[in-house]
Amino acid sequence: MKLFTPIRLIGAVLILIPLTGCVTSAPSAEPAPDWITDLPGDSSSYYIGISGSNTGSESDDREAAYSKALKNLAGAIMTEISSTTTVEESENSEGYKSSFESNIETSVAQNLSDVETVDTYYSKDRGYWFYLRLSKAAWARLVAERAAELQATVDDLFYDVFPDTLTELKVVERGTEAYARYYSGKPIKMELLGQKGSVDTILTLRAEKLLGELAIEWNPPSNKLTRGKPAPLEGRLVLKDSGSGVSYENPGAMTLALTDDEGRELRRFQTERDGRFSLDFAETERTGNINYTLAAVSPFEPSLLADQVAYRLPSLSRNFTVEAYVLPVKVESDWNNGDLANRTLAFLKEAGTLDVTPYEDGKGAEYLTVRFTFREAPPNDYGMIICYASLYLSRVTPGGEVTLIKTDEFKDGGLSADQARQRASEKLFSELGETEEFKTVMAEIE
Repeated sequence: MKLFTPIRLIGAVLILIPLTGCVTSAPSAEPAPDWITDLPGDSSSYYIGISGSNTGSESDDREAAYSKALKNLAGAIMTEISSTTTVEESENSEGYKSSFESNIETSVAQNLSDVETVDTYYSKDRGYWFYLRLSKAAWARLVAERAAELQATVDDLFYDVFPDTLTELKVVERGTEAYARYYSGKPIKMELLGQKGSVDTILTLRAEKLLGELAIEWNPPSNKLTRGKPAPLEGRLVLKDSGSGVSYENPGAMTLALTDDEGRELRRFQTERDGRFSLDFAETERTGNINYTLAAVSPFEPSLLADQVAYRLPSLSRNFTVEAYVLPVKVESDWNNGDLANRTLAFLKEAGTLDVTPYEDGKGAEYLTVRFTFREAPPNDYGMIICYASLYLSRVTPGGEVTLIKTDEFKDGGLSADQARQRASEKLFSELGETEEFKTVMAEIE
């Protein structure tokens, strides 16, 4: 039925009649219906959605007005549900609020055959308007159908026998995701896992029980570490009896993370299916007393479920004393000057966080070697002695010696050979300390 006839403008016709004249004007536009401004009185049996759009494009306004009216209709459903379901709410209802708002809009959009277009209106001045309604009986049927779909989905998920804890935890997550998709404002109840109640509550309790059965065994062979040196990280994620019997023999390949007392993560890894793990970790930045925590990483994606059961994730802390790694430095030179060794050690300390000490013959299988070479230039007419200085930096380990840096020659002069060598070596330190090659080598050593 065509509810509105577009306005026809009838041009005024001026009829000239001797001694008399009259003018006829266009008829007025069809007035807007009352439902645009006053909510109809059938809201006790129907959810109503009314909205309009006025951009100047009739086709665009028609589409936009219909979409807005659907959203308003869904909003009417949400408003009623929010005010009438407080008694029936489960403990998770507030967390699913955003889900059910989206679900209601989706349900309305997917069941347009149940949505009745009561009236429409269009004028160039006010644009396009839609008056939609959905009977509350039809909505109740849709809610019941969604609840039945969820129950069937959850039954299918828990039909199988699971091989380990992690597998069931992931199924629990899928169940809560399904609940979020089907939730329409009222708890969806069923019998599941030997319990009867709201599906979300049963699944949350199951996740809490499964995580509560997990414990970490970690007994380091020593509570002393050397900064930069790998230390063993071995142990097992085990299943403990929480009083009602454990659910599985194996926890599954769970993810664990090792963090320090400042929240810095040192390692993240997966256990074997039986929970065992064996690897190394190294403290590369800090020294002193440090408390490390080994904890299970949530098997769930960020969600309401993950937040609610996070407190159940097993963790274990151990305190360690971390000592600096002291690297001996052997200084060799064809210039017999004791101060050169001291200046070399000071230069290496200032270049980074490396802790160095003079090398003692026969002590230590790992050390740095710094070999200086000095060369004097031929005499000149100015009375100055010119000297060139260069060095080799190498690292000695039980596997042999590896050259790390070989510098160019750096030149300077003085009134004596010692003064020229001193100045040339100072220039060498100054220039070398600014090179990216040296910085990279020092970082790798540290």
